Amino acid sequence: MNLVEPRIAGLFGLGLSSPLALFLTLALIVWLFRRDIREKPDVSGALWLPLLWLVLGCSRSVSEWLNIFGLPVTGGVSVEEGSPLDAWFCFALIIAGSCVLIQRQVRLSEVVSNNGWLIVFFALLFHFHRLV
Repeated sequence: MNLVEPRIAGLFGLGLSSPLALFLTLALIVWLFRRDIREKPDVSGALWLPLLWLVLGCSRSVSEWLNIFGLPVTGGVSVEEGSPLDAWFCFALIIAGSCVLIQRQVRLSEVVSNNGWLIVFFALLFHFHRLV
C-alpha cells in the first residue's frame, strides 16, 4: 500500500479515477494544440523534432517505451551501453534536424557569432567532460 500517493485532483476536492484523469489530461492537451494551431497556423512542423528529443531525453529511451507497449527490444546489457534502436533513433533525429537547418540555410558562423555565451558554456562542458 502506497501511503504517499500524489493526487493533484484531490487538492481541488475531486476524486477522479486514474483512467478518467488520464482522459481529461489528454483531452486538455489536444484542445490546447488545436487552439494553438488555429491561432498560429504558419508555425513550422519542424518544432516537433526538439520536442520529441526533449520528451525522450527526459523520460525513457525508445526501446524502453516499446518494451512497455509489449514490443520486446533487445539491446545493451546496461543503461550506459544503450541499444542500437535508440542510437538509430537519435541518429534519425540528428539527420532530420540537419535537413531542417540546411533547408533554412542557417550559417554556423552566424550562430557562433550571435551566441558567444552559449559557445563558452559548451566549451566548459567539453572541458569538464574530458576531466571526468
